[in-house]
Amino acid sequence: MTPLVTPKAKQATKRCSKCNEQKPLAAFNTRPDRKSGYRSECKRCQYQAQRTRMIPAVVSQARSILHYAVKIANVVKPEQCESCNITAEVHGHHHDYLLPLDVAWLCVPCYSRLHRKKRKSA
Repeated sequence: MTPLVTPKAKQATKRCSKCNEQKPLAAFNTRPDRKSGYRSECKRCQYQAQRTRMIPAVVSQARSILHYAVKIANVVKPEQCESCNITAEVHGHHHDYLLPLDVAWLCVPCYSRLHRKKRKSA
């Protein structure tokens, strides 16, 4: 009597559909409804895709929290830019979206300059 060999046992590795790398099966999450029993993308690619979808929600939530805090006067919006000290319309710049009330208040030119530097360094 021969032992049953499942498709999972035959292949010790699988190619990720996103990064196209050959990886061990332990690098993939299981998915019982698939023929191979595993997801098509590796755990790392799946995590990166999940973070990409999550970032806009975190950004939106941080902006909403700040806007509401200014509206109810928990946070005072200054009239001067923190960078160049000119009196102008200022916008809150989040250095970390997980700290929604920790912002730098910048005028439009300083805000734009900061984002241009970030894009060039990325």
